[in-house]
Amino acid sequence: MNKKLYLIFIVIISLIFISCGGHFFNPRYYYNKNTLDSGESGGGDIDLGGENLLPEDDPFSPFYKGEGYYGWNDENYIFNGSIIDKWFMKVNFGRGNVPDYKFFMPQDGRTWVQKDSLKNEFSFDASSDGNKVTHPITVSISGMIVYKYVNKNPLIDAKGSYNASDRLKRFIFIRIDGSAAGTPMDNYLIAIDKYSKFIFAYAKITKTGSTLGQKYPTEFDAIERYADKRKFYEYDPIGFISEDGTVTLFDEYKRQMEAGATDYVPSVHKTSDGKPRKLATRNNPGRSPYLNMNDESNRVNIIVSSKSVENISVKSYYKKTIFNGWELKPEGYFVYATRASIYKDPSSKTFEMLGNYGEGKELGFGATWNSIITIENNKSIMSEKSTKYAISDINKAKFNIDIDTKFIKYNWSSGFPDYAGTVTHISQYDNSLLTLSYDGATKTVKLNSKKDKVVSCTPDSFTLNRGETKDIVVKYQDNNDNRTEEWTVTYSIGIE
Repeated sequence: MNKKLYLIFIVIISLIFISCGGHFFNPRYYYNKNTLDSGESGGGDIDLGGENLLPEDDPFSPFYKGEGYYGWNDENYIFNGSIIDKWFMKVNFGRGNVPDYKFFMPQDGRTWVQKDSLKNEFSFDASSDGNKVTHPITVSISGMIVYKYVNKNPLIDAKGSYNASDRLKRFIFIRIDGSAAGTPMDNYLIAIDKYSKFIFAYAKITKTGSTLGQKYPTEFDAIERYADKRKFYEYDPIGFISEDGTVTLFDEYKRQMEAGATDYVPSVHKTSDGKPRKLATRNNPGRSPYLNMNDESNRVNIIVSSKSVENISVKSYYKKTIFNGWELKPEGYFVYATRASIYKDPSSKTFEMLGNYGEGKELGFGATWNSIITIENNKSIMSEKSTKYAISDINKAKFNIDIDTKFIKYNWSSGFPDYAGTVTHISQYDNSLLTLSYDGATKTVKLNSKKDKVVSCTPDSFTLNRGETKDIVVKYQDNNDNRTEEWTVTYSIGIE
């Protein structure tokens, strides 16, 4: 494809993109597809423990005697929370996909209609309530249905032990489904606590797509499977609801959303000495009232990061114009991804993306001209991103770390990636898998297994204590075009 035809193609795609409302305002906001859809009952079950506490130690108990307790274990705290069961919700999405929620009592005879009784699912038709996307242009959300799930997290097995917990009886989970300018919106939004009146985020974006460089979410999952491996209500609340139905979102949450909505995950923010903040109030953000502070002193995070990629000997072909011949260059033209999973039980293994470099690499169309990353032979580029896993007692911990990659090599023709049968997948997730194991008793990380694309892991055994971070260099190899090509990725593993 010559450059002129390629540009015409891009212009046509752009016009279609704009006419559909585009993703520059990304009205999907959070999510669009459930990662772990398990039939009609939601995703798989989760057991994080931590509920067998004495009443005076249980932050859900009215007899709780923890520091700073100010009476949130009462449905009548601030106002009668039972009214929230009857409220409807409307929402507008503004700059940075930050939502603006409003709850109200319908005056037109509408009521919540029960749908899936297994999930305690109810819905109402919100198509006439004026829900909108307001930035960068105003677009109505059409055909919108609002769903609520009473006492059950819709992203976790409705029949499992997690959703059988009495703790969930105070929560309502909100979802919407509709479309804006032709873009589908199936969004799992917030959990409302009828007792404390705080609002929590309960889901994580697990996969994104891209159109002309604009990222949008395509899959999601329960936050309990990611980040600190906490229950959603243990993270800092993102805001609170008032008696008149208004919702106040904390500024720190809005700033994080504006910085990157598809990357947002809830946090337990720490002070300068590494401790959780004071309790959140209606005046100031802070820690959740349901965070068990007795567990925090022994809790550590395992951090796995990708740091850099070195191209040892991977080469790509280059053609300056359609009138020139192919030239083998001492550099590679890549799009690539690196992933990691930290887990105790293989059945709970979930990969998180450490690096996702070059938009379009997993789409049918392939990489675009501005997403190719060039790495010369014997040169490196930085690729820093992390994932973490919470451990309650590092001295007794035993867990595994899986690391894998997907590297795709392109040739270059007339200023664009060449798609004419020359795209080479020099590694796939399944053939580049490396597994490390950690034993808390010996404080040792060891290489457990590696697949055929992995040449070596250096070092393959080392001690790792709390407060330490150490690097490993993983060398990969592929045979293509009658030659052997090698590259490395440097990762770090730490305990904090």
